[in-house]
Amino acid sequence: MKRFLVLVGMLLCVLMINAQYVEKKHQFGIELGVGGNGMTAVDFGLRWQTNFHPNVSWDVLTVKAVGCPEELGSTITPQVMTGIHLTSPEFAGMSAYVIARCGYGYWVEGESGDVCFEVGAGINLTKHVYIGYVFNHQSGDGDSYDYKYVDYTANYHAARIGFLF
Repeated sequence: MKRFLVLVGMLLCVLMINAQYVEKKHQFGIELGVGGNGMTAVDFGLRWQTNFHPNVSWDVLTVKAVGCPEELGSTITPQVMTGIHLTSPEFAGMSAYVIARCGYGYWVEGESGDVCFEVGAGINLTKHVYIGYVFNHQSGDGDSYDYKYVDYTANYHAARIGFLF
């Protein structure tokens, strides 16, 4: 009986280790988005992802910039975020994903920054390419360049394409 319990324990340990196996522990990604809310806006981001499980990842660090191409100098908003990335099991070589991130964003022209967050969903077309929708919210308050108090909120809806390495 004792040998049987040791054998079962060893089998469970091997199964748990195998369940945690991921092809790549760390991945880097590039994201490009186009959308807006009244004005056309674009975003460009770089992210570092750590995989805990084939379906659960942590976006350790996402650094991005959002802005309107017509007035890029006055609308550029860099953001730094962290969050979670959940992926469904694969079906026909593709899988769905959901993201939720939060962090800090700074509107350069208005010299104000505050909390930002984004939520999104999409489809992983391959292991390295994904497309989806994202909603990004940025708020801020502070003094502008002409010492007027600025309190603003920016909501950004976008279609996004991303590449994982």
